[in-house]
Formats: sequence, C-alpha cells, structure tokens
Amino acid sequence: QPSAVGEGRSNATAITTNNYNPAIRNPQWANSVVNEPQESCEFAAAGTSSSVYYTFTAPNTSNLSVNTNGSDYDTVESIFNGCGIFFFGTYIQPTQLACDDDSGTGTNSQIDNLHLIKGQTVKIKVAKFGATPGGGNLDFNAVFTPTPPDNDNCTNGIEMPNTYGSFTDTNLDTEFATTEACTGTDPCGFGGNSNSVWYNFHPTQDGLIQADTIGTNYDTVIAIYPFCAISIDGTCFRPSALVCDDDAGGNLNSLITDYPVQAGRIYLMKVSNYNTPGPGDLNFHFNFYPVPAPCDPDVNQDGNADQGDIDYLINVIAGGNNPSGIDPDFNRDGNSDQGDIDALVNVIAGGACP
Repeated sequence: QPSAVGEGRSNATAITTNNYNPAIRNPQWANSVVNEPQESCEFAAAGTSSSVYYTFTAPNTSNLSVNTNGSDYDTVESIFNGCGIFFFGTYIQPTQLACDDDSGTGTNSQIDNLHLIKGQTVKIKVAKFGATPGGGNLDFNAVFTPTPPDNDNCTNGIEMPNTYGSFTDTNLDTEFATTEACTGTDPCGFGGNSNSVWYNFHPTQDGLIQADTIGTNYDTVIAIYPFCAISIDGTCFRPSALVCDDDAGGNLNSLITDYPVQAGRIYLMKVSNYNTPGPGDLNFHFNFYPVPAPCDPDVNQDGNADQGDIDYLINVIAGGNNPSGIDPDFNRDGNSDQGDIDALVNVIAGGACP
C-alpha cells in the first residue's frame, strides 16, 4: 500500500505560506505510528486513525487558524508543541495547544486564532475520527495572521513589579506593532517614531530606575510619560514626556539611568522604533533600586571634612586601624584603592558624592 505524504510526526509537511491550501489528498493509507501524540477532543473518546502531520514555524507573532472544511470524511484536528520525547525508554507526550472535532463544516474540524510567538514551532495532526483506519479526500487549510504585541497600546502596557527588583522582556517581535493615532511626538529621536510598545510602572516605594534596550537589533527610543494620551470629542490630550533617550545605550539602543521615581505616581514607558516602521526583536531591561545613602566625607568622624579625613582613608586603605568603622570603598566601585582617595578629595573640595 502507498504511504501518505505527511504520514508520521517526523515526516510532517511544512507550511510555508501565510495562506496554505495544498491540493486535496487522500490519507486513507496513512498509519498511526508507535507513541504518536494523542489528542483529547474526539467525541466520546472514540479514538482516531489515519493521521497525517503538518509543521509550522511562526515567522512573526501571529494567530494561526486551521481547518478541514471541504473534506468528505469526519476529521479531528489537534496542535502540539512538538512530537514528544523518549526519556529512559518512556514516551512523554508533547503539550496539546488546541484540539477540535466538529467545529467546522459538518463533521470537519476548525481551530481558530491559536496565538503563537515569533519562532515558535507547532505540529498539526489531522486524523480520521474513530479507531478504524480509512478516510477520504482531505481538504486542509491554514491561515497565518501576524498580530501586534499584546502591549501595543498604552492602556495595555505590561505591568512591571512595583517594588525594588528587575524585569526583562527579551526578543519581543515588534514588526507589526502600531502607533496609536493620538500619541504625541517624542521629544527625542525622530519626529515620526513608530512601532511603539508600552511598559507600565506604579512604584510603591521611592527610588531610582534604569530602563534600556541594550541588545535590540534595531534603532530604539525610550520615553516615559505620566499618563496615556486620550481623545475627547476628536481632540487629543497628550502628556509631555518626563524623560526621553535615543542612543545612550550604544549601538543605536536607548538607556535611561538613575531616574528618580516617587511612590504612588504613574510611569508609562514607551519604546519605539526610530523614524519609519521596520523594527525587529526588542530586548527591554528594567531595574528599580533605592536611592543610595549620601556620602559622608568626615570619614574619621571628628566633625570636620578636611585633610585629616584624607590621611585617615589613606591609612585604612593601606591596612591601618579603622576606629570609625567607615567603608573605605568611598566611590562604591567595589575596590578600595586610589580611586576612593581621589573621590574623597573631590567631595571635600566641594564636588558631588560618587
């Protein structure tokens, strides 16, 4: 007997276009294989047979819809995150992401809008309903629709932790991110920054924040706003940016560092592509940390900031006694050395704390 194209999970037919509608095929000679992924939606757990497979890798964040409408036999469709694996001789099922028996036309199957992220690969199993092999003419259809990221709009920004700590969002596909009609022009970068996504921050403590796009493969701009732009009776009310950066992160990436924030206030971070549309994969990093305690140049604690303090720090760094118990790393760079002495001299002379 002939074998069916796409028979067996390792021989899955690749879906290579956004609208995939191959020629009608007859999988009646397809055989189930040992340790085949098992669906869970067929009516009355009747089992399936004569299965064929397709594989799809999302080129962008997208929704995938598949159906067997037009087929002349009863089908069951299921989508898995892989083929499963063997572990010490035991077959471990892949995760089933979606399954449908009869949501299509008649007894055909239909799965709509399964959300996939860029680079995600899925295996699609199409089987005959029931455990007895057979089938007929299979009309398989797949539609891939690119979608904007979930945080495409200001009101849907990703909520970040509101206490001291860090947050990272890596490899976010922003190719189909949009720019809201009422959003104003950022005060840095280009007047027409595009493809924006949002991150929202509502601190419960005072502190400092750092936000950057280091590692992103396109030119970015970060701007922080106190509220979202709104339209009332056709008139846009746009907030002014609190802070904005284009390229401080190097390699056309953005960096805002040591920006002070207050508990109870709102900080909405807009990350855009510089100029016209055409971005790619965004790496966004965020840190929230307390304001460092002010430095005290009176390191010998005699009530004066003078040469005596410089001599005291030199002695401590050289291994001498430290009766005042100060930290000799005056510039807080992780080392106790000449740099700390220079920083102390600068502060005593009226310079800023390191």
